[in-house]
Amino acid sequence: MGVAGGMGLAASGLTAASWLAKGDQNATNQRQQGQSTFPQSLYSAEQAQLAAQMGELKATQTDTAMRNQMGEALANMEVVSANSGATGNSSSGFAVANRFEQLSTDARVTSTDNIRMQSEASANAAMLYEMSGMNALRIANGNARASSMEGMLLSGGSALEAATGLPGLNGFGTTGFGS
Repeated sequence: MGVAGGMGLAASGLTAASWLAKGDQNATNQRQQGQSTFPQSLYSAEQAQLAAQMGELKATQTDTAMRNQMGEALANMEVVSANSGATGNSSSGFAVANRFEQLSTDARVTSTDNIRMQSEASANAAMLYEMSGMNALRIANGNARASSMEGMLLSGGSALEAATGLPGLNGFGTTGFGS
């Protein structure tokens, strides 16, 4: 083997090594992309979970406040009724109090249910953020493995091409990484 043959073999070795290096670099970049997405998703999940917990607290506080308001209003109705000389056992007084209590209860339930639904939506969003972060990491790792494998295959194709003298053996060594 002459100097030219040795130079060609060395060049082939360098080409093979460059394909390996390029595959490793692409794999590293893809892993880093997934790893940077993952904490962002977890942060968003924590924020959504916090919003869900605050929503539950707000629903409980709203329920308590509305029950207290209803109790105060019913007590005021009894005071007004007593001051006007009405008896405490009148059917119209009971009807008014019952109707007020029913309307108040309906408003309370509607308000607290709406708040709890918003809270549940935030809890669901938290789960989706967590899953998207884990998915991004999983996909990045899969893409990284594929890039490493592509680098190895292109390196092997380049080495086989040099050893056999057949250009573009199976397409390896001439294309790759999106080219």
